[in-house]
Amino acid sequence: MGALVAGMLMFSGCGKEGPAGPAGTDGTNGNANVRGNTFTISTWTWNTSALYLQGNIADADVTPDINNYGAVLVYAYIPSAAVWEALPFSTPTTSASVTQHFECLHSTGNVWVDISNSDGSTPSGPPADYKVVCIASSLIKANPNVDLKNYSQVKAAFHLNN
Repeated sequence: MGALVAGMLMFSGCGKEGPAGPAGTDGTNGNANVRGNTFTISTWTWNTSALYLQGNIADADVTPDINNYGAVLVYAYIPSAAVWEALPFSTPTTSASVTQHFECLHSTGNVWVDISNSDGSTPSGPPADYKVVCIASSLIKANPNVDLKNYSQVKAAFHLNN
C-alpha cells in the first residue's frame, strides 16, 4: 500500500509544464528511402570466356527490398568530361573502330560493373569511381519526372549530399 501511495505522489507532481526551451537547429535535408555512396573500384577481373572486365562493389544499401522492388542506379565518373554518366552506356575509344560498353548488375549487397570492347580486346583504363544510388520503389513512383539517367536531377530530387 505504501508503494501505491508513493507512486501516486511521485506522478501527481508532474502536471505543471515549464517554459519552452530554445529552438533547435534544422537538420540536414535528406531522405531515409534513398541512399547514395561513392565507391572506388581498384581491382578488376578479366573474364576470358565472355571477354569483359568486371569490378565488384559491396554495398549494404542494396537490400532485398531495393534489389527486388526499388532502383539501383550506377554512375561512372568520366574525368575528361567531369560528369557522372549513368550505366549502361557505350562510348568510342581512342580507336575509332572500337566501342567500349559499360553495364552493371546487382544483387542483395553487391553491384558489379562490366566493361567490354566491341572487338573483344581488353578495355584499358576503366573509370575508378562509381556512385551507387538506391531508391525505394515508392519514391520512384512518386517522382515520375526525374530523369534517372541524369545524376544532377537525381541528386536534387532526392536530396543527396554527395
